[in-house]
Amino acid sequence: MNERITIHMDYVDGVSWTECSDDLPLCSQEYSLYPTSVLTSIPCKVITTDGRYCQAIYVVAESVALCNDGSHTRWAGWAEMSGDADDYSCVEKVLQGETLVVLRWHYPKGAQMPTQKGCEKMLEMQKYIDSAADFIDSHPKEWPLVREDGTVIAAGPAEIVGSGTEPVKRT
Repeated sequence: MNERITIHMDYVDGVSWTECSDDLPLCSQEYSLYPTSVLTSIPCKVITTDGRYCQAIYVVAESVALCNDGSHTRWAGWAEMSGDADDYSCVEKVLQGETLVVLRWHYPKGAQMPTQKGCEKMLEMQKYIDSAADFIDSHPKEWPLVREDGTVIAAGPAEIVGSGTEPVKRT
């Protein structure tokens, strides 16, 4: 039973790749707010559809002015950062529709940035925490803590009865 097991490590520079269809980098770098709101990601390492391995940024731009139908013009895509390229040339490429088709990407090693989906999850969690805090703040602190069977286990904020967590008196 000499089966050969091939393990494909999906890492480069010690960092795992992210499929573009699964998630995109967070655009946290503010480039412009008027007349077009432009945000870019930090430079990422990418693999394009033609098999090239290069450095690129993800750009999201939206016009501030409304179109005739009341919508905003929106641009989004990857732009390659060549050796002497600056953010402006990358933004200009995306606004002109000259985007890279990227299959996989990752932040540079050592960057601790969330992704777009990760940021959405953090925002949802923060909304939950804020609503729970608002609920607690809007209700009296004397509400009893009750078990599912109706037994009161706490009559006040610091009093827990029969839970095994009472302070131990030392003699």
